[in-house]
Amino acid sequence: MSDENASPPTIRTDIHRAISDRLMEGARGMMAEDDALAGRIHRGRIACKDARALLRLLRKVDPGLARRERLRLRRVARSLAMNRDTQARRDALERLEPENARDRRTVAALRRRLVLEGARGRSARVELTETMKKSAGDLAAAEARIGRRSLVSVTPDILAARLRKSYRKARKLGRRLKLDHSESAWHDWRKAVKTLGYQARAISPEAGNFLGQIDRLGRKLGHEHDLALLADFVEARRGDRVHAHRIADAGPLLDSCRRRLRRKSRRLGYPVLSLKPKAFLHRVFSAGRVSTRRQEGQSNALNRQPGKQDGLGTATAHSPRSSRRDLRRAASI
Repeated sequence: MSDENASPPTIRTDIHRAISDRLMEGARGMMAEDDALAGRIHRGRIACKDARALLRLLRKVDPGLARRERLRLRRVARSLAMNRDTQARRDALERLEPENARDRRTVAALRRRLVLEGARGRSARVELTETMKKSAGDLAAAEARIGRRSLVSVTPDILAARLRKSYRKARKLGRRLKLDHSESAWHDWRKAVKTLGYQARAISPEAGNFLGQIDRLGRKLGHEHDLALLADFVEARRGDRVHAHRIADAGPLLDSCRRRLRRKSRRLGYPVLSLKPKAFLHRVFSAGRVSTRRQEGQSNALNRQPGKQDGLGTATAHSPRSSRRDLRRAASI
């Protein structure tokens, strides 16, 4: 890769600082007393996933640190996974759009079943609160360990090479996927897309518009994964007596919704993942410079027109011709 694309000035090289900041945000978010429990858990898990994705960028620089901290953060995320899966099933159910009366009755039966399961799990709230406190402490400890490391050998070339590898993985998995492939294959693609988004945004924070496409693809794949969790919930309770006949009808409905989401995900991922790796890096690293130049151009244009003001018919101080034109336009209104 040429230096023009590998070492653009918009690359952020203090990745260890980005990781420690993200972990501290997650620890504070988990301990926020003014937020709902589900939101606090979600923030903690997102911080773990974000930090683990960024630690992949440091494999060549400090492999020992990257491996140890990724394993620790995985344990933290898994300790919160059960409650997060419960909330994900509820969110997936709320996003369903039943098209007929039978599907609406099926959704209502599933909702009642999830409420019943939630009532049974309330006794574990105290244990979950203690788990969250421990997890927040683990995130703060990881932040302190990573923040103390002086990773001066992180160069733009290394980060760009790692980002290109992440893009190749997401691109390869996406191009192989079919609508009828297993849930594990789609889950692997989702994780690769999420990792790519976390890394690209940390390395090139100014490329927000272009990376928004990756974020939308990640959310769409996340919705499909939530439906998969709900489908597993339904499959495990087919023999239950409570709402058994309605729960049995939920399988075809969920399969149809998942297939529709998979089609949308493939269409959404094509514009981004159809690029070659070199072209992708160029788009990510040039997006911030284009945005900055556009803003500077607008600022310079305003500075060159000191007499221009808001409103119709207002003359500019530097152009008599435009003044006469604006006066005629104002008189005709």
